[in-house]
Amino acid sequence: MSIRNMSVSIRSAAGFGLIGLIVLVLGLFSLNQMAEMREESSQVDQNWLPSIVSLGDLNASMLRIRALTMRLMLVDGEAISATDQSLTKLVGEIGTLNSAYEKRITIPEEKAA
Repeated sequence: MSIRNMSVSIRSAAGFGLIGLIVLVLGLFSLNQMAEMREESSQVDQNWLPSIVSLGDLNASMLRIRALTMRLMLVDGEAISATDQSLTKLVGEIGTLNSAYEKRITIPEEKAA
């Protein structure tokens, strides 16, 4: 049966039905994509962002160690013992920060590095 042989009401009902089907398929596709985006954003929020914050804290502690090491080389007397105590405290803090960061590593290339 040709489309020209159908009545106008049947043709328009078929056209609206086709448009409705396309809208339904597009809606289901978008729901699927939104679910995937939610999973990815959850992973970024739960894992990547805390990992980046941990790396920032680790970097700041390493920079403090570098500064204190430079101070240790330049000062003498009482300041040496205070600087040495600060250094040992920072070294312990770096171990804690490093272990916190290692818990959040999920990518195999990052684990290898």
